[in-house]
Amino acid sequence: MLGTRAASLAASLSVACATAPARALPFDARESGRSGCYPAQMGDRRAADRDASPASGKTLGAAWSCGLWVVFVAIGLLLYRAALDGPFINDDRHYLTANVYTAEANLENVVAILDPTGPAKLTTVNYAPVHLLFSMAERTAFGDATRGYHVVNVLLHAINCVVLIALLMAGGLARAPALIGGLLFAVHPANVEAVGWISQSKTLLAFGLCVGALLLLHRRPLWATVCYALALLTKFLALPIVFVAAALAWARPAESARAHTVRWLVVWVAIALLVAVPQVGAFLQGGAFEYAPFEDPAVQFRTIAAIGARYLVMASTGYGVACFHEPLPVLTWTNRWWLLSLPLAVFLLGCLVVSLRARSPQGAFWVMAATSFAPISQVWPFFYGMADRYLYFILPGLIGGAWLLCEASIERFACGRARALRRAAAGFLLLLAAWFALGSLARAPLWSDDDYVYLDAARAYPRGSSARYIEAVNAAHAGDVRAAVAALRAGEGDRPLSEVRPLSADPRLAPLFGTREFADYVRELAVARIELARRGGYETPSWLRSVGSAHEALGHYDEAIAVYERAIRMEPPEKSILLRDLERARRARREALFDDRGADTTPR
Repeated sequence: MLGTRAASLAASLSVACATAPARALPFDARESGRSGCYPAQMGDRRAADRDASPASGKTLGAAWSCGLWVVFVAIGLLLYRAALDGPFINDDRHYLTANVYTAEANLENVVAILDPTGPAKLTTVNYAPVHLLFSMAERTAFGDATRGYHVVNVLLHAINCVVLIALLMAGGLARAPALIGGLLFAVHPANVEAVGWISQSKTLLAFGLCVGALLLLHRRPLWATVCYALALLTKFLALPIVFVAAALAWARPAESARAHTVRWLVVWVAIALLVAVPQVGAFLQGGAFEYAPFEDPAVQFRTIAAIGARYLVMASTGYGVACFHEPLPVLTWTNRWWLLSLPLAVFLLGCLVVSLRARSPQGAFWVMAATSFAPISQVWPFFYGMADRYLYFILPGLIGGAWLLCEASIERFACGRARALRRAAAGFLLLLAAWFALGSLARAPLWSDDDYVYLDAARAYPRGSSARYIEAVNAAHAGDVRAAVAALRAGEGDRPLSEVRPLSADPRLAPLFGTREFADYVRELAVARIELARRGGYETPSWLRSVGSAHEALGHYDEAIAVYERAIRMEPPEKSILLRDLERARRARREALFDDRGADTTPR
């Protein structure tokens, strides 16, 4: 089974990374010398020796790594048992059920997926060949049986927990606090989306490869570079890890070692720039940059800060998790999330600056949190600019930075109460982990049914598009056509970009079919879709099919036929589907001509 082999290979990589010498990530040798409780000059040689060694050479070891992986797999299967048979949901069709390139494992599809200039990247609006190849392997192994996909995600998440523990230990934490950090990550309710949503295997794969690259960079720089390249080719949001690696290099006590690492990081940057070319091309051709809701820079600035505050609250408490986030732009200076962001930003910026000035590995974790937030912060606006799954990269940085800050503070100020305070902190975090686990248990069933996902989104954002869609369905079945169409319009807001074809065939909206109000709304969407494609110059088969269906909805059958024929001439994998669309458009044109010629024009 290809999926099983992929999971086994990933597990082997996790063991190799977790057992890599932790000297790759140095501990700050200077912090204890400034400590008010354990000054080296007062004779505490054990503290001085410990701090003088880079991370004390601490590693998990192969036995610990394998044992922890088994434990985290068991925890994952327990937490996600209600979602293990959940169906393909939403974006899963772009990667699996409706993706012609992952449907069959053959050389032609492999070449198409790897081609940076080909149309395969437009099916997902991302150049992510590693993930598409992984999805191809899963489809070959599991077909339509979703349990296999879900179990693989649990296995990958367990691997990520193990390598995160290795990273925390390499950054200077003892084994016990590192284990607690890994446990918090394992059971956090925000991670339910990344693990429970089948197609988010891309997030799980990319994160594991990123941490593997960090762990291997000093001792095995070539393998670390391979991991980083694979991570970029899995999910381009892996890009910021190069800044984390740079922060770790900055913390290295030996200048020669830093120079050696920097040379390899130049290679990382070159790889990132190469991958960015097809990635940006996919964004441009797929319309990812078409959403620009911020006309006022002040509104955008406040919204970015408010989203950051939401993530921090979600990370520390689990509050605010939702399947589909739709936070509104922050229009006023008195918004509560914007106001909360101010002290949080000052505190985190202070932690970042102080730790980097001290050349402490703590700074690298704060860099991980900050740089992972930057690309999804709405600096470059896109649809659904906030998501639980985006916390998957941010959360480890917050865990590592906060733990190392706590350790430094205890050692500096606690004096004789250090052991008691460490135990108190560990006890509190274990209680927090239990709270998170309960939250994950409650959220896992959402991914057992796509209706539950939309209901959860409507609960979290009662003015969002999911809530409006549910309102429209309820109104349609109650016979209130006007209210249903009004709800659909409200859900679209100022971005009427829904595709005509799925909307017109949605069985939940069947009571609206044939009504004048719904027909008018579909025509509005068709005009918007055609204009968007024209303005963006989108000429891919999938976009042309969308435009063709829009022309059909408007009764422009000649235009629809011409668009379908243009798409068919590209010889796309979905050619058979386009041929059916073409035949339908031709049939509709013949019927329209017959109706016109057969109409009774005799005066009455």
